[in-house]
Amino acid sequence: MGIRGSLETFSLPELFQIIGSGQKSGRLRFTPHTKLDDPQNKTTFELWFKRGFFVTIINSNQYQDLIAKIQEKAWIDAMVLVKNKYLCPADKPFGTYLKENNLLTEAQREWLFDQQISQVYKLFKIKDGSFNFEEIDQSNKIASDGEGFPVREMTGKKRKITELSLAAMRNLSDWSRFVEDIPRAEMGLQQVAKGYDIHLTSLEKHLWSSANGSISLKKLAQQKEVDLQTLQRTALSMIFAGLVEEMTVVSPAEQFISNSSGELRPAFANGSNTAIKSKAKPKASKSLISNLVSFLKDNF
Repeated sequence: MGIRGSLETFSLPELFQIIGSGQKSGRLRFTPHTKLDDPQNKTTFELWFKRGFFVTIINSNQYQDLIAKIQEKAWIDAMVLVKNKYLCPADKPFGTYLKENNLLTEAQREWLFDQQISQVYKLFKIKDGSFNFEEIDQSNKIASDGEGFPVREMTGKKRKITELSLAAMRNLSDWSRFVEDIPRAEMGLQQVAKGYDIHLTSLEKHLWSSANGSISLKKLAQQKEVDLQTLQRTALSMIFAGLVEEMTVVSPAEQFISNSSGELRPAFANGSNTAIKSKAKPKASKSLISNLVSFLKDNF
């Protein structure tokens, strides 16, 4: 699978949603655009994913960034570091190799990975840019150029894409790009995952536990005594992470209907009910579906 376009086509959270939900492995090349862009000095970031997990990021202007950071910290003698660079097996992340040989501690490896994560967070703040996602083939190579996983820039740590996206959205200050995606105050939420295995804030946990389609975001904000806009933005972040989806509110009384024997059963079993219609919607944001349709029309 390959996806090429700009942030007008898909936002980064939407791209992460596609890669994460499909548990894709491959490389996402992302080039930010500015009004003063110089074609000779453009920075391109390569984000690498493995089975739906983020594993590393490469900045085209920072050669051997992992090694450079280790040298800056003076954790390993320069000659020893270079020697082990060539001794490291071609299929093993360099950070893992250094840890196994007692040259890096687990805390140091975690710090290096956190530095890479922080670079990803910064990309979520960029408003204009182009991207190209390419999956790896059966030989673990990118078909267009034969590149494989950049093990010399990999710590051996990984982070689930949905967790990465959710954390990045928490720190977002400019939400203008997502105005059309924000769930309306009168809408509710419905769980689309059986559970979650990522860290959630107290507000996110509250939204998750309340996501049964029976209460509006406005009422949830009043109950939690949280600013409505803050709650709506949190809800959108969770939608991008594939945890919940927006749906029309159904009151508790409407969630059960009587069958011919007079017995009550869940309304979700009735295909004509509002709740089941909402639940059956794709697990994606409104703009993601619209952008995906436009993309397919233009490219196929």
